[in-house]
Amino acid sequence: MTIKELALAYSNKMHSKVPAHCRPMKTFSDKSANDLTKAIIAYAKIKDFFAERQSSEGRYRPGKEVTNVMGQKKQLPGQWLPGQGKGKADIKALIKGRLIEIEVKHGRDKLRPEQIEYKQQIERSGGVYLVVKTWDDFYQQIKFYE
Repeated sequence: MTIKELALAYSNKMHSKVPAHCRPMKTFSDKSANDLTKAIIAYAKIKDFFAERQSSEGRYRPGKEVTNVMGQKKQLPGQWLPGQGKGKADIKALIKGRLIEIEVKHGRDKLRPEQIEYKQQIERSGGVYLVVKTWDDFYQQIKFYE
């Protein structure tokens, strides 16, 4: 399946009650890691398997806003909360009862040491860890698990 075929299949699946000539056409791309991740999630919806984006980055919790006796408002310092699961893959999927973690890399991007360790843990546990750089790369690898 090409990325253009994905767009057509996605439109047919998500808007099946709308006449074909009126259906919105979503476009997919693999020109960035974010675009490729969106395309993979859409493919999962078409094929009816579970897939979700995983986020491991931290977040900032702003400090409280207080009012002093003069009525002036002041923002107290916030706190950075670290992320959970350093090294997690970008996408977690479940196909036919098998856990598949998909790491999306773009250009010359490489796995970091934490990601290599996470990959080894997944594979030791019987899961699958895929590293994909393009749509064709993803499609060739995922065919074995559908």
